Amino acid sequence: MISDTVILAQGSIIINWLLLGIMVLIYVGIPVLVISLMIRLVRYLSTAGKERKLLRIELGKLAEEVRQMREQRENIEETNSSQSLSSSETKGSG
Repeated sequence: MISDTVILAQGSIIINWLLLGIMVLIYVGIPVLVISLMIRLVRYLSTAGKERKLLRIELGKLAEEVRQMREQRENIEETNSSQSLSSSETKGSG
């Protein structure tokens, strides 16, 4: 009879510790999670403007490079076409 009481008491103690652990997770873990998420959100929002500005600058640089490459390609094509025309004119007159 006494051993049954001791076993029940031990089981009750384990259940109490489990409940205490769950309550600590709920009352401490959730606020810590919320606070950490809020901190990450604030950091993201504070750097978002800078990131957008840097992205715009980089896109502008890329657009300028593309424009210059197109101009170079057009100049090369014009040079090639004028050379081919002049060579065909010299062949035709010869």
